[in-house]
Amino acid sequence: MIINKPTEFFVDKWIIWVFFVLLFYLPIVERGEALVYLFFFFICISLGFILDNTKNFALNRIVFISLIVLFFLFAGFRNFGIGVDTNVYIMRYFYQAEVISSAKDFFISDFNGDKGFLFLACVSHFFCKDPQFFLVCIALFIYSFTFFSAAKIFQNEKKFSWMLFLFIWLFTLFHESLNAMRQYCAMSILLLSFVFLWNNKWLKALVLVIPAYFFHSSSIVFLIVFFFYMLSFTSKQKRIILTCFFILAGIILTVKIFDVLPSLNNSGIVADQFIEQYGEDSKHDSMNLFGPSFWAMYSIMSFVIWKTYSKGFIFNKKLMLTIGIHSFYFIFRLAAFSVVYLNRLSSYFFYCEVLVLSIFLTKNIVSEKIKIALYLCIVYMWYKGFIFHPGAETYPYRSTILGITGL
Repeated sequence: MIINKPTEFFVDKWIIWVFFVLLFYLPIVERGEALVYLFFFFICISLGFILDNTKNFALNRIVFISLIVLFFLFAGFRNFGIGVDTNVYIMRYFYQAEVISSAKDFFISDFNGDKGFLFLACVSHFFCKDPQFFLVCIALFIYSFTFFSAAKIFQNEKKFSWMLFLFIWLFTLFHESLNAMRQYCAMSILLLSFVFLWNNKWLKALVLVIPAYFFHSSSIVFLIVFFFYMLSFTSKQKRIILTCFFILAGIILTVKIFDVLPSLNNSGIVADQFIEQYGEDSKHDSMNLFGPSFWAMYSIMSFVIWKTYSKGFIFNKKLMLTIGIHSFYFIFRLAAFSVVYLNRLSSYFFYCEVLVLSIFLTKNIVSEKIKIALYLCIVYMWYKGFIFHPGAETYPYRSTILGITGL
């Protein structure tokens, strides 16, 4: 597979300026330990810069593999406790893997958990009895699928940027990937499913929903994307009517969510552990679900999509897929007002939107001011959500193996 085929020298100077500002700002506000993440981000984005600007395909492959290795080492070698869920279910799955000695044991096990994640635990335990290796395997799984999916979609684009994609992905999604590991395993699989849909390979896309479901049952919501894909085969008038109806129905459903979820749970579609986390207050961790920074970012994303469409860069299937992920990212975030954990469902759509957004932004269809505003929103939400108020408890980073034990 071709990792990249650069057509012109690319570097986004505003991304570089963001790092310089943060380099001086974080120590001033007594968040100097965030520099560990900032340094890691800088190395990854620098590798993205190389991928964007070299025509040596052998070097591209080396850099691409190095990027994945860097990610799974940094994430896999972190201490337990960096990410709330490392102390919630990792050991439960790993201990269950210890008592499974055959395929028969695996399939007849009455273990109350996601079979896909249990399988990953069994593979990890087979090679190494240390639960730390399980974290390494999880990281390798998530980031391999994520970056393979990005490479797959980028190879068909005339203009794209790994540098831009990594910048957006790292500041918006990386911290959560250290916490919601089961869901991110499912999301990384569904990202590849989305890429197949984007390339009009719907059967391969549909097949991938099955393993994603066994990693996290909530991934069933991704079937919404297939509905928007099917709408592209209808007439323009029907497409408009059905799209408006479906989006409106999604918004109404958020109001009735408490009535719907128990029935989904009783039918086995939504797992018990998912239901147990409902009924919290109106905020998700430290983040304001509809604060000014979110509205600013979502408005800019909407404007970028509109500009891309108006310039004729997307139409038919790709347009419908973009509308689907953009709309339901908002709808499930809206649903979190009544059931805060539903914000997690919005992540399935945002994961895909980050990939699509990075493609659109590389086409230079919006002004530099719009880009700067988007970057500032993204960095501000990262700082407020994961550093100043450390959501998911991923800050400060600690790794005894890597010798990062505090500043």
